[in-house]
Amino acid sequence: MNIMGVGPIELVVVLVIAYLVLGPERMTSTVRSLAKVVRDLKEQTAGLPKTLDELLEPTTDDDKAEEPKAPGVARPRRTRASQTAEDEDEETTPKDPKAEE
Repeated sequence: MNIMGVGPIELVVVLVIAYLVLGPERMTSTVRSLAKVVRDLKEQTAGLPKTLDELLEPTTDDDKAEEPKAPGVARPRRTRASQTAEDEDEETTPKDPKAEE
């Protein structure tokens, strides 16, 4: 079992050296903070595959008709505030019958 090229014997040696350098009191607090960092990193990256799928999904013809986009540029997410603002704009602007044809 190698973790990034570090085997179990090397891992034990590193832990013993860290214990000697930090001491028992600082070693426990260091391990706790390291565990918290790893936990936070896992939580942050948990939604990464879904986000990448959303950003990299192929565009449909409807999306191309709405607004021109440069290739390789991610679309900004629509928030509730922007959707509400767009809905208000649609209600206040008169509809042009020629534009709907």
